[in-house]
Amino acid sequence: MSKKREFVCQNCGKTVPANQGKCPHCGRFFKGVRCPKCFYVGESGDFSQGCPSCGYLGDESEEGNFELKENDQKSKNLPSWFWMGAAVFLSLVVIILLVVLSKI
Repeated sequence: MSKKREFVCQNCGKTVPANQGKCPHCGRFFKGVRCPKCFYVGESGDFSQGCPSCGYLGDESEEGNFELKENDQKSKNLPSWFWMGAAVFLSLVVIILLVVLSKI
């Protein structure tokens, strides 16, 4: 399997050839480069021999769109306990309002 260097745009998540100053897909200029395997972020020059963290170089079988990992997406979302607490709180507010309105 032939190895080639490629990166992932942090804005759109698509693969980008090495040494690009901006994403050819969404047009965002790069301040740093992110490894698609371990998500290490550094300058383009740091990746001249592959990812300095995990050694990833990329391969031709992964061309095209690169979907962001589920763990990367979760880091941007609120935890499930937050949503459960919000649902319980809102349910209590509705019940209290119903009781107060029924006495009027």
